[in-house]
Amino acid sequence: MVCLDEIAALVDRTGPSVYRPSTAAAGAKAGARDGGEPVMAAVAKLVTERDGAVRGACLGVIEVVYCIEGAGELMCILPLGLASMLRTRT
Repeated sequence: MVCLDEIAALVDRTGPSVYRPSTAAAGAKAGARDGGEPVMAAVAKLVTERDGAVRGACLGVIEVVYCIEGAGELMCILPLGLASMLRTRT
C-alpha cells in the first residue's frame, strides 16, 4: 500500500513520465520499465485485491492519472479489463 501511495506521489510530482513509455525503453514493451510490466497494468491488477486499503491506494493512483490525463486518455492507458470495469461503474 505504501508503494502505491509513493507511485501516486511520483505521478503527481513528475507527471506522465512515470507511466508512459520513454524513448530509452523503446526496446521494451510499451509502458514497461526495463522490460518489466507497465506501471498502470501492475496497479490495475491490484484493484481486485480483497484488502480495501490496497484497493483504495490503487484508486488513488488512478485518480492522480485521471487529473493529469482526463477520462478519455485514462481509458487508453489502463488495461482493457479495468477500463471497461470503470466504465460500467461510473
